[in-house]
Amino acid sequence: YSPFQEKILAYLNRLQWADGSCSDLIAYLNLFKVWQHKKRTNAFSQNSNSSERNWARQNYINLRALNEWNILVNEITQRCANLGIKESVGQTRVTLDHIETPLFLKVAMCGAFYPNYFRRSSDGGQVDEREAVKILGGKDPCKTVYFKDMDHSQPGPLYARRIRELFPFCTAKMNVYFDNSFRVYVEFNPTTLAETIQVEGRHFVTGMPGKICKEVYCAVRRRQLKMHNVVNCLLAHDSWKLASSLGLCEKLSVGNYRLVRRPRFKHSTTSVLPDLDIQYIKIFVVVCIDVGHFWAHNVDEETAENLQKIQKHLNSGTLAQIPKEEIKVEEIYAAKYDDNHLYRCKVIPNTHLFKENSKIIQVLFIDYGDIRSIPINSLCEIPADIRDIPPQAMECVLSEIQPSVVQNPKANAEFEKFTKDANLYGKVYSVVNGIVHLELFKDLPHDDVAENSLSFNNELIKKRL
Repeated sequence: YSPFQEKILAYLNRLQWADGSCSDLIAYLNLFKVWQHKKRTNAFSQNSNSSERNWARQNYINLRALNEWNILVNEITQRCANLGIKESVGQTRVTLDHIETPLFLKVAMCGAFYPNYFRRSSDGGQVDEREAVKILGGKDPCKTVYFKDMDHSQPGPLYARRIRELFPFCTAKMNVYFDNSFRVYVEFNPTTLAETIQVEGRHFVTGMPGKICKEVYCAVRRRQLKMHNVVNCLLAHDSWKLASSLGLCEKLSVGNYRLVRRPRFKHSTTSVLPDLDIQYIKIFVVVCIDVGHFWAHNVDEETAENLQKIQKHLNSGTLAQIPKEEIKVEEIYAAKYDDNHLYRCKVIPNTHLFKENSKIIQVLFIDYGDIRSIPINSLCEIPADIRDIPPQAMECVLSEIQPSVVQNPKANAEFEKFTKDANLYGKVYSVVNGIVHLELFKDLPHDDVAENSLSFNNELIKKRL
């Protein structure tokens, strides 16, 4: 059950019991097993009724429903025994491991609900990825939500703290963005490690499966529950005056203010990426990681000139070596590649290699996408003339490619054949966190001959790879 004003807490509790499966049925099964274990071990023995009721209330479960489930389980077990179906014991008992158990439960649930279940197709009910990123101002839809009806005459950053308070359930770091419109964007930055909690000696995963973070699910749940998000604002003049005193804006003239922009880094470490209004780009694949993940160059004069300029400045003289104690993660340096020529690179944050006593460091060659482990004393300072040139290689991912396809050797061979020594066209779906999601074509598609354009994504489907 979900008490009034505690519906989000009840939802989070259910996620905990779901153990990372995002299934109500799994959540109830885990909760029922723990309740049975506590009953068998007399955990409710002291002041039994009160203790058991408190436990049920803390876990937002109806105690009467638990007892009804127990009666139903006993009845089904007895009926199966009358038919000679009993749980095996001793050496013949089948024990499922942590991989087999979820599969068995999935099959059991499909059988129980047959034919009243469905499997969503690849295009059924999907949201257009390109459109979703546009709505969110280029931010990651898997980590971002937005509010509407913000008074655009107000200094948004003044109310950022209040907006964060609308998510008391959020344990991740939050960034609040404004774009001088009626929209407010809230981006969550959850940890990459699986969040777990220990209950009755067992660890439960409190996160969600897939790429969408738990905080986005909770925010959407708030909307489904029609929970009001209220931010009380001052009068516009008073708001700007307060924001000015806090250093959030600067006064241009009487009654005229401008928000203070955050300082940018001294040089860019972000690749040259397509804008949101660009639908097709011409690219050349330079490094292939697998069928769904690669690095590419833009095929244009500017990229060719920049690459030539970088190589000329790096290999025309002697560069100063960087002392080990001055090396910083994500900073841009120069290092020799396999061909013994210098290329620009940045240090990858890798705790296994980047240690005090380590003589090896891992770098990403930012103009091509290769990753190499090199001697830590081989990094050199790059000339100032090419320091501000953005990385010329962009990281790309094929849109709507599943992990099973990525691990298919035949699909990887087809991708290598499709991209080898060829200029290709990419239909841009989205650009999220510096990664371009696209569909690959041999030739530039046109509206009237789109079906005749060879799409690599469609080729994988046709060949059932």
